[in-house]
Amino acid sequence: MSRYGQFCAVARALEVLGERWTLLVARELLLGSTTFTQIRCGLPRIPRATLSSRLRGLRKAGIIDIVDREYQLTEAGRALAPVMRELARWATVTDRAALADDDLDTATCRGPT
Repeated sequence: MSRYGQFCAVARALEVLGERWTLLVARELLLGSTTFTQIRCGLPRIPRATLSSRLRGLRKAGIIDIVDREYQLTEAGRALAPVMRELARWATVTDRAALADDDLDTATCRGPT
């Protein structure tokens, strides 16, 4: 992702998290996914190469680590939880992100993988 080159903290955060799929990968980790397969289950439309790329980027940024061959959020990654809650609340309250007929509900694949 290209840099904004701005002092603004929001711009700097977007340089780490603003690429397509990145926040959704972080969401899956916050929901308890720890393997590539579990993350893909929660994001069935993400291309494998894109998921690999986003995981590498999150690791490079210090958002995740690999422990015993599983992805684990770092303290910085876990700090995204309230941000995610607020984004979800904003989308729900303002109805700026209405559901479409072809939106997937991946809740059924949240079991062990």
